[in-house]
Amino acid sequence: MNARWSVIGTAIQSFQLDVDGGLYALNRHHELMWLTASGHWSLVDVDAQSFVATSNGLRNVYTFTKHHELKRLEAGYSWRTLWTDAVSLSIDSEGTVTARDTLGRSWMYWSPFTALGLDPVEDENAPLFCLDFPTDDDILRLTHIPDGPDVEVVVIVEPTVDAVDPPRWFGTPGEIGPQRLHHCQYQCTVQYTNANGPKTVVIDIDLDHLIRSNAKVIDSTSTPRQRVVNRRHL
Repeated sequence: MNARWSVIGTAIQSFQLDVDGGLYALNRHHELMWLTASGHWSLVDVDAQSFVATSNGLRNVYTFTKHHELKRLEAGYSWRTLWTDAVSLSIDSEGTVTARDTLGRSWMYWSPFTALGLDPVEDENAPLFCLDFPTDDDILRLTHIPDGPDVEVVVIVEPTVDAVDPPRWFGTPGEIGPQRLHHCQYQCTVQYTNANGPKTVVIDIDLDHLIRSNAKVIDSTSTPRQRVVNRRHL
């Protein structure tokens, strides 16, 4: 079988496949682009300095902008600014994002966003609350706290964001109707003592999820929008 190369884009500085096989590319104009299934490039964000598409979620992308913003693209449509003074970022094998700011402080953030929608509630107007708090085991695993008989650990979990977006189409695999994105964020503080003395680590954890909706949605566009949350630091 003969194979041949074909040009799908120009001025590209870096690229990465997402979990669905979609292609993200960053060009020299600092534009983050996404190659759609139809073969057309779609503009995702501007002023991007670097980016990474994680493996734990549909179109879950982090960007580091020229203006020192660390942003996350949730479910392929909703931008959330995590920090506004970041200078670098990295992601470990667990999907934990670690960023450093202009003052040399470290920040940690983790999200296991899943695209599978939960069953709809009977009353669309009923209030919804975040109920599934992160477990102590998950928090300790993500913060890499050393384990041992001489290590004393205290874990404090505080909900910081509890909000539900209006129904919309997300374009997720197997989607049969509009869904609502439920934002559930927790600030998790780990205080521990070992041979080196007392230490504190803080990590923000998102347990966002989709909830299927019975509402009729006419507008099916998915224009990214920005959502700002409080900044946390170690």
